[in-house]
Amino acid sequence: MRIVTLVENVVYNKDLGAEHGISIFLHHEDLKIIFDTGQSDLFCQNAEQLGIDIADIDVLILSHGHYDHVGGLKRFLELNQKAKIIAKEGIFRPKYKRDRYVGIDPSITIPADRLHIVHEVEEICPGIFVCPDTTIYNQADTHYEGFEIKEQDEMIPDEFEDELFLAIKHDNMLNILSSCSHRGIINMLETAVRYFKLPVNMVIGGFHTKEASLDSIHRIYQYFNKHKVKQVGVCHCTGINNYVILKKNFKRNVFYNCTGFEIWLN
Repeated sequence: MRIVTLVENVVYNKDLGAEHGISIFLHHEDLKIIFDTGQSDLFCQNAEQLGIDIADIDVLILSHGHYDHVGGLKRFLELNQKAKIIAKEGIFRPKYKRDRYVGIDPSITIPADRLHIVHEVEEICPGIFVCPDTTIYNQADTHYEGFEIKEQDEMIPDEFEDELFLAIKHDNMLNILSSCSHRGIINMLETAVRYFKLPVNMVIGGFHTKEASLDSIHRIYQYFNKHKVKQVGVCHCTGINNYVILKKNFKRNVFYNCTGFEIWLN
């Protein structure tokens, strides 16, 4: 299985671009998948540079309805006429961070025959699962602060019930892909471990700790150490300072999952 980060906040390859957002490409057997679309069409430009044809993508999975994860959706729909688009119910609700609109472009319409709303864990191809529900085992691990949903002219707290993550089973272990972890990366791992009854090999994604307290990042690496996670690839909303803290305190391999970074699960 090939996993390539198409766009992320950081880039070192001079032929690629970076932005505040995330998009990840997965190729397993004959299925080509994209997880999120960043905040613009930059993921498409990077994909072209990396030899990945957006028109050939079979499945697009949207983690939640924030602009830095779905901002490239319009361009994706222009370039791709066949992919099934997987999301949770509620992803189209108007989302705000304080007074700023941060949701999906309301002018975008996904053809009904291509949109698949997921309600329970689904295996979309052998070994790759969409996990739509994150149980909140630890409320302190969540990241809802400042986020709201507009509903019938009333602003209500956004608890990210539209957020999902991916679990990949490989060699009797789990590999977890999260985009922003608003409901908490610890809560996601605990949900996956209890559901699949398997240990975690690797975690990739943003942990939404850039503006979080030091207690939050300490809690995360302590959980990783306790459960003997083998590899952690941080990116996007984790924060560079927190990457350094993880690098120092996590007992196993920590890497920065920057734009263009490629991983193989053999």
